Amino acid sequence: MDGLVVVDKPAGWTSHDVVARLRRVYGQRRVGHGGTLDPDATGVLLVGLGRVTRLLRYLQGAGKAYRARFVLGVATDTLDASGTVLERRSMTVTREDVERAAAGLVGEIEQVPPMVSAVKIGGRRLHELAREGKEVARPPRRVRVDRLEVEELEPGPHPEVTVHVECSAGTYVRTLAADLGAALGGCGHVAWLRRLRVGSFTLDEAHPLEEVERDPEGCVLPPLEAVRDLERLVVDARQAGGGLPRRGAPDVRLHGRAGGPRCGRRRRARRRAPRRLRAAGGGAPGLGRAGGVSRVRVVRNLEAVARASEGSVVTIGAYDGIHRGHQAVLRLVRELADARGLDAAMVTFDRHPARVVRPETAPRLLTSLEQKLELLEQIGLLDLCCVLRFDEERSLEPAEAFVEEVLATRLAARVVVVGADFHFGHKRLGDVPLLERMGADLGFEVLGLGLVAPEGDPAHQPFSSTRVRNLLAAGDVAGAATLLGRPHEVRGVVREGDHRGRALGYPTANVAVPEHICLPADGIYAGYLVAEDGIARPAALSLGRRPTFYADQPFSLLEAHVLDFDGDLYGQKVAVRFVAHLRGEHRFDDVEALVGQIARDVEATRRVLGPGPTS
Repeated sequence: MDGLVVVDKPAGWTSHDVVARLRRVYGQRRVGHGGTLDPDATGVLLVGLGRVTRLLRYLQGAGKAYRARFVLGVATDTLDASGTVLERRSMTVTREDVERAAAGLVGEIEQVPPMVSAVKIGGRRLHELAREGKEVARPPRRVRVDRLEVEELEPGPHPEVTVHVECSAGTYVRTLAADLGAALGGCGHVAWLRRLRVGSFTLDEAHPLEEVERDPEGCVLPPLEAVRDLERLVVDARQAGGGLPRRGAPDVRLHGRAGGPRCGRRRRARRRAPRRLRAAGGGAPGLGRAGGVSRVRVVRNLEAVARASEGSVVTIGAYDGIHRGHQAVLRLVRELADARGLDAAMVTFDRHPARVVRPETAPRLLTSLEQKLELLEQIGLLDLCCVLRFDEERSLEPAEAFVEEVLATRLAARVVVVGADFHFGHKRLGDVPLLERMGADLGFEVLGLGLVAPEGDPAHQPFSSTRVRNLLAAGDVAGAATLLGRPHEVRGVVREGDHRGRALGYPTANVAVPEHICLPADGIYAGYLVAEDGIARPAALSLGRRPTFYADQPFSLLEAHVLDFDGDLYGQKVAVRFVAHLRGEHRFDDVEALVGQIARDVEATRRVLGPGPTS
């Protein structure tokens, strides 16, 4: 039987207990759950039967809702009522106090997983270590809390708070209880927890186990219900018949060598439309425009990665800048995945690894993580992007452990595509030969690629992020754009300055760019400023230390004079795109000479960019 069962899990049952019971009820082995629920918790648990188990990965990243009771002033070693009490203290709080503290836990937050969770540290589950009486350092993980609403407060020496929680996958409600207690100057734990919803599957559709046993077939939803939260892609008859246009060939030539196993039968090649669809209403994350198709599923921790049913073609790296060389690799990954009927996946990191292992020489970034994910979405070549937290613990991880856990176990890699000089793992001991050796045992091939220079480049320098940074350091933003395939863009918040530009007749937006982002050389540029309304407006850009007014300003300031614009940009997060270098930065003898030059810079900007904003 194939289908989905929405179970109202009783207290005292593990998720695996429920799966085992349904295997006996339905008389089949192919049964699995779509995300664990704590043994003492009750509520919605999704269980797939037969072929629907292959669709469960689309449910594991769905948003969730809970109702819970928090007890303040009492801490336990498990952060719930099943644990040993570690501390008791009287707490006097009002509902307003609790609501104010709860508001501080809403949004994107860093959360430390509890020791009783299934998170792996050093290759072992935390709950396994906890049973052995061990406690280890756990790096915080980024999660999202959309709602933490106080429904009821029962005062007393240990106040009890009933809350409604809506959050992303991977959020631990018991940790929210402890964090809420800490925010109020004390401690806390969860007394009881009931899951109300997973995606759009609510308690109204859930069946108690007794009902499932009485009427097994009546409790099964049809297979397509498992993906009902995904947007539908409507295709015409030509597309349905396999006539989708072929993606263009790479405009950058690649060369390399393949290694690893060539065993097993080759899967039938299939041509497919973009297969990763954006979930509606807070489901699986995506960066596509509203109403469009989101091809890339972004996950930020390994626990959220469901093993690909058929396997995947995986590329690994920082991919800073997503330049044309990177794009050629991604096109190859896509073509290999389509030819073998696999997923196309990338493993990258939340920061450049050099910022952890050698911070004193770490390069400045061409793209923030936000920009990188947006570019990957626009390119649309991947099914999955796994963003791993790169911290000290990750830097100490042996290369072999990374291969086994990430590539083999989580991503079911069948082909791994990396640069020929790729290194990874502790002390950079992992390389292409190591991947080839391990691939022979774990069942994946390895393709180590080298990049050639852009056609017509007399210097024969290959595409690389380092080369783009060098061009920017020389002020050659046009050359950088040629390698990137787009103008170099930086982002920051418009801050209030000394209003000197307005006094000169040319008001500017002072853009505070994070210090780890790569800026061009000081000088005057023609470019665009994109405000929060999404309109790219022509702008004369000044990047420098303003020597006419300051003799020793210690930092470079980015100022944008937006042409023919008279709006308020303060506090907005904007993007600045560098199109052309106009001149270097100079010190002028007087203000009049400076104003005259600014006027010429504005006219030069108009000539370079042409009239009017763009969308």
